[in-house]
Formats: sequence, structure tokens, C-alpha cells
Amino acid sequence: MALKDMIPMLRSLGISPEQLGPEKMETLKSLAEKVSDPTSLDEAGAISIMRELGIGLGGDRKEKPSRCRPKIGRNEPCPCDQGKKFKHCCGRTS
Repeated sequence: MALKDMIPMLRSLGISPEQLGPEKMETLKSLAEKVSDPTSLDEAGAISIMRELGIGLGGDRKEKPSRCRPKIGRNEPCPCDQGKKFKHCCGRTS
């Protein structure tokens, strides 16, 4: 498969060649040479190419929410300075 045949496939996935940069374009070129028939490229093959390029498909990774403070343990002193354990103060559930 030629590189020119891979570019429409990338655009159909919402990825423009300009986003890749020169290094990833070279990687894409070498990967395109390994694929002889573009119609034989199945979903697993396309995903492996995307992984080698370091491109995510949107739902591949989920970002973990970051915390500005570390998690408070139930038996630690409450950060509101009441002198009680967290579980008996601000961490109390109804």
C-alpha cells in the first residue's frame, strides 16, 4: 500500500497528516510498505498501525481525574481543625 492510500484512511478517522509530524510520517511510510493490499487491512491491523504511530482513537485511554490534595483517610484528623476524626466530622455520611 502506498502512503497516498493511507492518508484518506487517516482522514476518515479524523487525523490530518499535518498532525503527525515528519517522524510519524516516516513511520507511516514504512508501515504502508508492509501492507500489500489495502482492502485486506482489517480493524485489528488498523488499530496496530495507530498504536505504532502513537495515535489514540478517542476511547482508548481515559484520563484519571487529578486531585489537588491527597485523599483523606477515614481515621485521620479532619482538615477543618475541629479535633475530630474525619469519619466523625466532615466525612460523615447521612
